[in-house]
Amino acid sequence: MASLMSGRQGSGGGRGGRTRLALLLSLIWVASGKDHSTTRPASFWARLLGMPDPGERGARTINATWAELERRGFVKVQRGAHSGDVSKITLLDESASGAPYRIPTGSEGDWYIRVPENLWLAPVLAPEVTGPGLALYLVALRTYGLARNKDRLTFPAGTFHDRYGLSESTRKKGLKNLDEHLILTRTSSVVDDFGGVGHRLRPRNTYELAPHLLPPAPRASNLPSV
Repeated sequence: MASLMSGRQGSGGGRGGRTRLALLLSLIWVASGKDHSTTRPASFWARLLGMPDPGERGARTINATWAELERRGFVKVQRGAHSGDVSKITLLDESASGAPYRIPTGSEGDWYIRVPENLWLAPVLAPEVTGPGLALYLVALRTYGLARNKDRLTFPAGTFHDRYGLSESTRKKGLKNLDEHLILTRTSSVVDDFGGVGHRLRPRNTYELAPHLLPPAPRASNLPSV
């Protein structure tokens, strides 16, 4: 995810990073079966991601993003023989190694995060949700799966970069963006880590993920990964 969000020079990817992340997520959803490929037109993807002018400007952005994802090793693009032909997009392994995609088993070292279909119906992919916001939503899904207290999620600054490869600026901007759009609801408090009254209190923010955007319940069948 960090490599998707980053520009080629290693800096933040801005709007392009958001589009790359959203488009790859959508491809994993759409092309989860058979040979993990699709021949849907660029305008389809632009509409799915809520882009303005999906038939023209949005479609051009999608085509440029497919090309960039191919350069980075996430997809293979098979272009048609004639101008205007719809390209065949084949999903590759998320490690960007160029290896074929395969559905994970869920075993140790081969786990996945289930993303709710509401991602494409609710405002998570709306233009108002930024790249940091989308990235933090995916982090929130993972955090929710690991948390003991699922209505009090935390995103500690001290471990965030080491875990996800994302900057502190991305963490702050993403949490603020999701809070503004009620995807994460923030609760502020003060805590004393030692449990006494003689120690310094520090502020603490905890978050609750919107119910309609919670990860689906686990099931036995193999599912596409994120």
